[in-house]
Amino acid sequence: MYVFQSVGSQWQFKSKLISPDPDDFEEFGHEVALIDGTALIGAWRDVEVTEFGAVYAFDLSQIDCLGDINLDGVIDTADLGFLIAAFGGASPASDLNEDGIVDTADLGLLIALFGSSCS
Repeated sequence: MYVFQSVGSQWQFKSKLISPDPDDFEEFGHEVALIDGTALIGAWRDVEVTEFGAVYAFDLSQIDCLGDINLDGVIDTADLGFLIAAFGGASPASDLNEDGIVDTADLGLLIALFGSSCS
């Protein structure tokens, strides 16, 4: 799910939202609703959460906060857990330096930002 922001007469890329629980065939983004600055994104085949799918909420005011992988407004152990789970892969949310791989450089950035708030 890509987020763009209107700037004057242009649209600028702002962020890419990914499923916190990625799975083949879950169809993340099948349904989308925007309510008061929150994006509700459906994954109707996300059987790992429930047999009926799932809805994920993203606070759009928090998407520019480097290191806040789970978008909860703070860089903490939850974000470290996501980074460790993605280590060695190419997860865009955990690839903080955007070099195409989640590695020690991303871990270093997260550690440097650890405990920061995104407000």
